[in-house]
Amino acid sequence: MRTKFVFYLFLLLFPLALSSQCTMANYLAAVRIPLASYPYVATSAPTLTVSAATFGGVPTLANSSYSCGPDFYAGASPAWWLNGATQTITITFSSPVTSLTYLINGTNATEVFYIVSNSTCAISLSNFCTVGFTSVGGTLTAGPTAGLGSIITVSNPGGATVYSMTHNGLGAGSRVTLLDCFVKGTGSCVLPIELSDFKANCNGKNAVELNWKTGSEKGNDYFTIERSRDAESWQAIGIVDGAGNSNSIHKYSFMDEKPLRGIVYYRLKQTDFNKFNVNSDIISVNNCSETNTDDVIIYPNPSFQQFTVSGNDIESLQLFDIFGTELLNRKILAPDDLKINTANYPKGVYFLKIENKNYKIVKGD
Repeated sequence: MRTKFVFYLFLLLFPLALSSQCTMANYLAAVRIPLASYPYVATSAPTLTVSAATFGGVPTLANSSYSCGPDFYAGASPAWWLNGATQTITITFSSPVTSLTYLINGTNATEVFYIVSNSTCAISLSNFCTVGFTSVGGTLTAGPTAGLGSIITVSNPGGATVYSMTHNGLGAGSRVTLLDCFVKGTGSCVLPIELSDFKANCNGKNAVELNWKTGSEKGNDYFTIERSRDAESWQAIGIVDGAGNSNSIHKYSFMDEKPLRGIVYYRLKQTDFNKFNVNSDIISVNNCSETNTDDVIIYPNPSFQQFTVSGNDIESLQLFDIFGTELLNRKILAPDDLKINTANYPKGVYFLKIENKNYKIVKGD
């Protein structure tokens, strides 16, 4: 026991440089990067420079040793203290990194951490010191049986130069330290879905049926169905939940019950649990609306700052308040003319007049 204690004391006073990814077997040897050392030149990855920035008023706090599995492990002192939902810790690297590791100390069971990167690849989390931590994509949740301290290794097969950590703002907050055990590199993404057979067909006289299927899914949260007149400006018209993780075939469908006249374009925006988006190929269908004469759509409604109008052959529009005062009279000469900025208007009900027909819109706070 005395030998083990002396060894830990040696590591605390003289941390070693790692030359590989942090694991539960070697993390005690990692350098805990002091906040005053940024920008920091890594010892685990030659020529790699690490910069750090905080947003939303991230305070610092003197660190303490917390249990990480069978060990007591302290971070840098002071450490970042992530304790608010609007706070962000952003790490920037001079070249892409596929693996990095954080130490979190003082964690409560109610806390959730969110880690994202500037890569389109999905990331995963591992190396939790105790049971009770669960992760989906880049989200880590501390459950009722989670320990007070842990390390979090972030893996990104494609590599990224920017990683950001945020917090749900619950609990007392956690001290956060970055460990010097980086792996540089780039690679190919593990695609979240294997999409096939995305088709659009007329269903009756006034509907478009969209069908698609996936051969496999990895962290697939949901699909957003988007529609367009010109394949450039897109409008979300529905959401279909994904299957999460699956290696079997899944079939999906969505019915556009108010299709536009003429040629209409559709695409899928797939969103994973990490909130990354991937757009599908664009498909089109023609003349699926025979009796739907009112093609005007206003979205979002209610809105806080801006409304967008979608419709066939709109030449002009007018905006009135509830007293009938004209606030806007505009000829439509370009697509941006269909965007109505209401940021400077008070909240309330307004009426949009298009082709002698009035549409009610609501401006929120």
